[in-house]
Amino acid sequence: MPAPDPPPTDAQGRVAAHRGGPVLVRGRAGSGKTTALAARVVALAEELGPERVLVLARTRAGAAGLRARIEAALDRPYEELWVGTYESIGERLLRAHAVEAGLDPFFETVSAADRLALMLDRLDDLPLRRH
Repeated sequence: MPAPDPPPTDAQGRVAAHRGGPVLVRGRAGSGKTTALAARVVALAEELGPERVLVLARTRAGAAGLRARIEAALDRPYEELWVGTYESIGERLLRAHAVEAGLDPFFETVSAADRLALMLDRLDDLPLRRH
């Protein structure tokens, strides 16, 4: 469990309290962007319910760290928390709605290594005239 966050700065408090639509948070490493984002998500979750808030992160590590901060700060119980990478949330939605998407409900995703192996296996079939 991560250490509790220090009290928010004025700027972080404004990010957490913002309700006028999207907000852009910029800053250098260590400036408190993640703390501000976690506070905003917690505020939105308290207002709307945690199940109605979606958080997309660029990396698995970023998603895991943000999830841990949000879980530690949430006071109310929740059924599920939607925090993940673009890929993990996309896969989660496809698994939940596989039939509607025209997919086999037991589909398997392929890794980058699997995609490379498939491409190399079919290299002679690819139209690579200019390469």
